Order: sequence, then C-alpha cells, then structure tokens
Amino acid sequence: MKQSNLGQENSNVESSNEKEKEDVLFAEDSVTDTLRNKEGEDKSTYKKRHGCVTAWFILMLIGSTLGLLINFAVGFYYPHNIFVLLSIGQLACIISMFNWKRAGFWGYTIICIIAGFINMSMGVEIAATIGGLLSPVILYGILQIEKGGSTSWDQLD
Repeated sequence: MKQSNLGQENSNVESSNEKEKEDVLFAEDSVTDTLRNKEGEDKSTYKKRHGCVTAWFILMLIGSTLGLLINFAVGFYYPHNIFVLLSIGQLACIISMFNWKRAGFWGYTIICIIAGFINMSMGVEIAATIGGLLSPVILYGILQIEKGGSTSWDQLD
C-alpha cells in the first residue's frame, strides 16, 4: 500500500517558511547590532551627523575631484603634479571624516596649508590663497553644528 507524501511535503514547506522567517529575524537583529556602539547601547547613542555637515562633505568631495581632474588635464608637471597628489590626499581625508576619523580633519588642514604655500610661491592672488586657507576654519565651524545634543566634531574618533 502506498502512502501519501502530501502531508510530509506540506510540513517541509512549513518548516522551510519558518526557517526563512528566522533568517529574516536574524538579519534584522544583526542590522540592529551594527547600529549599536561597542558598549552594546541602543542606537539612540549611535553617531549622528547633521545634514549640513554631510552636504558640506559632499561638496568637498566634488570640489577635490574636480581639482584632481583639472590638474590631470593640465599635465603632470610642476606644480600641477603636486596639486594632483594634494587632491588625492584631500579625497582620502574627506572620506576618513565621513568615517568619523578626526585625523582626516587634521590631514585636510595640513594639505590646505601646503597648497596655500605653493599658491603663494606661484603668485596666485592673495584672495584665492586666503580662501583656501580658510576652508579648514569653515569646515571646523560646520562640524560644530549640533544634532542630537552633540556636535560632529565631538563624535570624531
């Protein structure tokens, strides 16, 4: 006498659906865990950046990328080869600030000072040189914008 496997197949489908639900719950838990900091606190203490800070970082990325492309287009000879390297360094520093690293800010500041000295030695207008030297000061001011009771500057590691 043949037995029907229909009931067994249904139970296999049900157990498969249960396993998928468990996997989804596990995935949601792991996402929540990644939003927690090292002490296991909930995501209300997770680092938050003000929208203006993010917008400024994006503008800085665009500006540094354009500077890199322009200096590549001019040619790879002095002083443009130095500016290409400085633009690459600026991009790395901006990305590290996106990743909450304070060293990115200090690297960006040093690069702006080096570029300012090169601009002065080339005879670039003083207004443009001062504008470049003021960009870290403006960045610092923007990093002081509060969100959730703390500034982005305070949250940089």
